[in-house]
Amino acid sequence: MNKSGAVGAGYKADLVILDNVEKVDISMVIKDGNIVDDKWLNSFTDELKDESLLHTVVIDKVTIEDIKCARKNQNDILELVPNQLLTLHKKEEVPGINDLFVPNKEYNKLVVAERHGKNGNIGVCPIKGYGIINGAVATTVSHDSHNIIAAGDNDEDIVCAINKLKEIQGGYVIASGGRVVDALPLALAGLISIEKAEDVQKHIGKMVEIAKKMGVSDGVDPFTTLSFMALTVIPEVRLTEKGMFDVTEMKFI
Repeated sequence: MNKSGAVGAGYKADLVILDNVEKVDISMVIKDGNIVDDKWLNSFTDELKDESLLHTVVIDKVTIEDIKCARKNQNDILELVPNQLLTLHKKEEVPGINDLFVPNKEYNKLVVAERHGKNGNIGVCPIKGYGIINGAVATTVSHDSHNIIAAGDNDEDIVCAINKLKEIQGGYVIASGGRVVDALPLALAGLISIEKAEDVQKHIGKMVEIAKKMGVSDGVDPFTTLSFMALTVIPEVRLTEKGMFDVTEMKFI
């Protein structure tokens, strides 16, 4: 009999052993009775059986014209709530030139672009509370549809970041000054890296530091927060490739 599901003699151990509970300092991990170390991890092999999983960003090159947003007397705003995934639906006057919204530090531009080759739709709205300056962040990790989602304070960098995602077939990108500052490919379906977890973790940490130095607000994770802004089940408002969605009323704005 396969004895599992408990901690005791004769059972297969799945344990995380901590040195410090408050700081969650991990001293050892045991899986199926084996100590998880580099030797154990390297014993696993994988084989990609479907090459199409490496080619999932199917989108035409995005231009500044594609991400224009109309400026009204008062625009619908997606406002972030610090340290939460909730948002607030506001109506406010936004900066702009004539009838076009022009983003800045206070009112960044949020863009969601369909990337599965289905319809090519692009949704755009002002986002308040993200705070990036002189740049943009974009990713294909965008729950639940995992379209491309980007936020920035200028159109040039938003477009640059989105098009880089097409080039690397998904992942995380930071752009500034019209060029790519850093990029982490997530080659498998635009969601999973094929590199070592340790290397990926270090790279993400570096990119978070870069984004924070570019002004991304306290209480906002440059990537994780952004990844939930298209998830149309968390109040009050989200953005999809079809436009802004009022989660409270369950309808498009």
